[in-house]
Amino acid sequence: MRSFCSILLVLINFYLCQGQENAEFPFECEVLEEEGDWSVKMVSGINSFLREKIKNDVKERKRKWERAREDVGNWESFKADQREFLKERLGITVDRQIPAMEGMENYMLSPYSTTFGGVIIQSVRWNVYGGMISEGLYLRPEGKIKARVVLIPDADMIPELLAGMEEGPGNFKGLGYRMAKSGIEVLIPVLIDRSDQFSGSEILGRYTNQPHREWLYRQSYELGRHIIGEEVQKILSAVDWYQKKNSESDSEIPIGIAGYGEGGLLALYAGAIDDRVKSTLVSGYFENRSDTYQEPIYRNTFGIFREMGDAEVAALHMPDYLTIEHCLFPEVSGPPAVRDGRRGAAPGTIRTPDLTEVESEFQRALRWCAGSEGQVELVNAMEEGDEKAFSKKAIDRFLSGLDLEEQLWDGKIDTYVPGNWVSAKDRQRRMVRNMESYYQGVLDTCERIREGYFWERLNQKEGMDLRGAKAALRENLWSTLGRLPDPTEPLEIRARLIESNKVWRRYEVILPVWPEVFAWGLLTVPMDIKEGEQLPVVVCQHGLEGLPSDVVNTDPNFDKFQTYKGFATKLAERGYVTFAPHNPYRGEDDFRILQRMANPLGYSLFSIIIGQHQ
Repeated sequence: MRSFCSILLVLINFYLCQGQENAEFPFECEVLEEEGDWSVKMVSGINSFLREKIKNDVKERKRKWERAREDVGNWESFKADQREFLKERLGITVDRQIPAMEGMENYMLSPYSTTFGGVIIQSVRWNVYGGMISEGLYLRPEGKIKARVVLIPDADMIPELLAGMEEGPGNFKGLGYRMAKSGIEVLIPVLIDRSDQFSGSEILGRYTNQPHREWLYRQSYELGRHIIGEEVQKILSAVDWYQKKNSESDSEIPIGIAGYGEGGLLALYAGAIDDRVKSTLVSGYFENRSDTYQEPIYRNTFGIFREMGDAEVAALHMPDYLTIEHCLFPEVSGPPAVRDGRRGAAPGTIRTPDLTEVESEFQRALRWCAGSEGQVELVNAMEEGDEKAFSKKAIDRFLSGLDLEEQLWDGKIDTYVPGNWVSAKDRQRRMVRNMESYYQGVLDTCERIREGYFWERLNQKEGMDLRGAKAALRENLWSTLGRLPDPTEPLEIRARLIESNKVWRRYEVILPVWPEVFAWGLLTVPMDIKEGEQLPVVVCQHGLEGLPSDVVNTDPNFDKFQTYKGFATKLAERGYVTFAPHNPYRGEDDFRILQRMANPLGYSLFSIIIGQHQ
């Protein structure tokens, strides 16, 4: 590995740069003649580098899965390892508790429960683990139960719509009720929605326009958790409850999961992780995920795309049944508007992909599913003339996977919301605050956990391999930040002298790192350095939205002087060689896109910055 300081020691070997008159360079270089905003060029170059990295990683992923597919004896073991990887990257690291389903009650201690046409509809909640809970609606049919289904709405749909208690578009209204009328037990969980009403502190009276999903994503991410993983856990906890009922009744009633939009995302992951799910319907969520960085940030996952796209996740459903429905996706044009001091949300949209994109990903799924028991099928709702989710054909295929061949009940739905029914607003608030409180509780324990995980491993005990212990911890740090290959470009330095006085000379320097990626900064060298002399080097960093010039400017009237006080220049005046590199966190959302592009590949912006420092 090329260390940063060793590069600078090469720089301060005394050579003359050929081709520039009257300018002495204490290092070999080519003359830097190009002008322009190097911070913009750096972000653009990193963008191009990451786009190429996405293409190359997709190719490598394909080769990895092909090698595994050809090794018939280890194919199932490989898929099991991929399931564990998926769980780890979604933050599914806590064992669930045995769920205890309980009915919700109003302030008069009356249950939120009603009956329509023989179907009992009840507002329920259940424990997941620790203090994490879930809420939703439970629909219990009369007579024999033929199947058990977790029906997951999109994030912005309330369960009452699928229960037939609220008006709604297309096929959504009453789907759960129709299932229950057909002898299917249905549980409809509440998802964290995309509004921002509760994103902030009630105590401080400060709020952001981050959607609830982003508000919680940001709190969970630094803990190694994820809102997607938490909601998958809530869904699988419902599966636990169904399985418990099967065991208690000594029956094998099939269990299925169906979801739309954000619910489709959760259904895809939950069905891939848990082989107790016999049939899964994924509606409004399936495509090539190469542009996932353009989606809302709460869909951001670290390193998953390098190992698997939607096609590979689909393969993990085998030997069960998976129905993929192409329909109109839930439209998300961005976060809630900035208003009344609410700001800070990340950009991100959800669009309906072209059928060709979905079909292409589906064909990849067929490749990995070939020869397996079970079945994966694509249904185009657009072709059905409906465009909406949960088309008749998709539902029929889903039910077929549960060994149910008869049609769903299709009578008139005349349910309604009884007086004094559970408040959807209050329920959403409970869900947001519950998850928020859980994360803050985990945060409170982090220092104690680190004591055991980190510092106890470095206690110098007799015979302890301290160097080895630190090496292992460094590897853990690398896996968290994301380690790119060492810089690959030849060290062809470009530089120009931009300022000098009796004490020092300052050079603008460009160092190649990877294709399209370079390091750029200001090198300040004491004037009285002697040939062959080596001086200590200090790398002087600027902060967010900053530039290298911020740390060298000694003008008291400069707006950044109060922050940096020209410390890179003052150190050079004391005899240090200083290098002020530019770090690419400048350009508002432009540089944040780089982080979003890097994360699904298992990298971060620091992966790039560390390479530049190397």
